[in-house]
Amino acid sequence: GQVAGIRCDDSILLKHKETTSQTGKSRTERIKNVSDCFTVAKPGELAGRKVLIVDDVVTTGATIEACCLILQNHGVSHISVLAIAATDS
Repeated sequence: GQVAGIRCDDSILLKHKETTSQTGKSRTERIKNVSDCFTVAKPGELAGRKVLIVDDVVTTGATIEACCLILQNHGVSHISVLAIAATDS
């Protein structure tokens, strides 16, 4: 964020429910595992905003999808995803 001059705030999207490891789970199981485990800490600040989600590895996309859904439900206008790596799964 500092290098690109972009505001970085890792306290907006929070994981409020612990989940079991995604390793070895099917896409359907992964989606179920992460559904409803994220919350938005500052809901009033997101309407109309553009958000970049940064993830280390995207496997099935279940976690990214869960994050995107909660952000959309809070009025985020545009979501981009930056991942360091992706799998072939």
